[in-house]
Amino acid sequence: MPVTTVYGIAGFEGQSFEQSGVTSGNYGSGASISSAKHGSASNYSALLDGTDNGWLYVETTRSDWYFPAPTEAVCSFWCYLTSYSAGSLDPPNVIVASNTGHGECFLAVCIDAATGHLKLWAYTTSAPYRTVLATGTHVLTLNTEHTIEMRVKADKTSAGICQVKIDGVLDIDYTGATILSGSFIEDVGAFSFSYAWFGCGHVAGYFDDIVIADDWMGTAHVYGIKPSGPGQYSQFTPSAGYNWECVDDTPQDGVTTDVRTTTDGVKDSYAYGGLPSLAGILGLQYNPVLDTSDRGGRFKRLLILGGTEYAEDFGAGGWGVWFAEPGTYEVPWFETISKNPATNAAWTAAQINAAQFGLQVTDAESNTISLTSLYVEVAATGTVIPALSQNASPTRGFEIQWDGTNWVDETARIVGPVSYSYGVTGARGAIADLGQPIPSTLSVRLDNHDGRYSKTVSGSMAATYGLSLLRCRFSAGYSGTNTQIFIGRIQKAPQSNRDATVTLTVNGYDTD
Repeated sequence: MPVTTVYGIAGFEGQSFEQSGVTSGNYGSGASISSAKHGSASNYSALLDGTDNGWLYVETTRSDWYFPAPTEAVCSFWCYLTSYSAGSLDPPNVIVASNTGHGECFLAVCIDAATGHLKLWAYTTSAPYRTVLATGTHVLTLNTEHTIEMRVKADKTSAGICQVKIDGVLDIDYTGATILSGSFIEDVGAFSFSYAWFGCGHVAGYFDDIVIADDWMGTAHVYGIKPSGPGQYSQFTPSAGYNWECVDDTPQDGVTTDVRTTTDGVKDSYAYGGLPSLAGILGLQYNPVLDTSDRGGRFKRLLILGGTEYAEDFGAGGWGVWFAEPGTYEVPWFETISKNPATNAAWTAAQINAAQFGLQVTDAESNTISLTSLYVEVAATGTVIPALSQNASPTRGFEIQWDGTNWVDETARIVGPVSYSYGVTGARGAIADLGQPIPSTLSVRLDNHDGRYSKTVSGSMAATYGLSLLRCRFSAGYSGTNTQIFIGRIQKAPQSNRDATVTLTVNGYDTD
């Protein structure tokens, strides 16, 4: 089934771990943000240095005490490993599944140092504290980009599951108990990377585009957006200038610029925008980076869509801010929002760009609540789709089903821009993910120097098959990935002319 719920997103485009929902207790001092290597749709990644301190956790929920973690989850991530070293007891961990609170690691995927193959082992309560459950056959090559997916169903019975894919190919397929300790909780609370657990070794390298969801995703990409202008509310007090300018820094700058309040009920919201047109949006993640004067305060996340406010609690009862020490800016809660609450359907890029994100204090509890960053990450399985109105693009495609069965590529004959509209009057200049198919019209001009589209030219495709009501489809893509965005039938075509170009009008449906 397709992904319906996203549990965690970390793309590191905010240039700090906190702006990806990763709090300070969830990464070691050997983890840093790097621009040297990264996923194809991003600019930054997490660099782990291959030491005891080079590790990273990404959780499925930041509200462990209030919201239960899922019992089954899939983690997809991009990696570029530069080295690995065996530990005192076992090969190096690449990814580990942990339960709620990430204190109990129950499954790990390691690299066999001798073969480069992946091994799946489960934690046990007695020495040597692990047992091998399965071994893969594909080699995880160093200094090479890979996409890895790990699917886990936490279960103490034979109903447990662990499957691992490398670059889309299933490498480990295990069914059976995945939790071998009777005291462990049967849920998936976090995935960790290069975590040395009970004598395991380390991997060094880059990790990016980490997305945790309820089903296989294939290659996922993470995009980040930050405040770009004022929203409907500016009720917090800025440290200087405008409110939105105090929370738009990448990386977040802590106390240097922030907005503050001690007042119950106040709101701050910001305009965003800047997200490119994307296919296959899985969901977004809301990452407020905050501080309080004395470990307290409750707040709601504030989402404004088309003037309607959607204010919901972070955690039960709106618990929001708690820190070991005041003065440390953290991510007390992150929240993933898989569907647009206004439509109860998948997000589109246009909807996210039009949204305002903010914060509402419900009870300051006599504290000063400070917000220094409100960074939003978006996960998608598709990459950027170019505008239809632009001139010739090597990744757009137009096809005609001349014989009623086989699609024939006509892309090379496109002349100039392709115009596109949907509904009655709505002109559409760029692709946006609109969810359900929408009645649309496509107009495309084609090179006809040889009479291919003229019925009066003997032996031409138009003379052989006609043109009226033939099926057509249009696709657009990026980095080699094409997505069908329109399909329909020719409604208007030249009947006899032998002009150098012809224009076809196609009525059909937007399908992206």
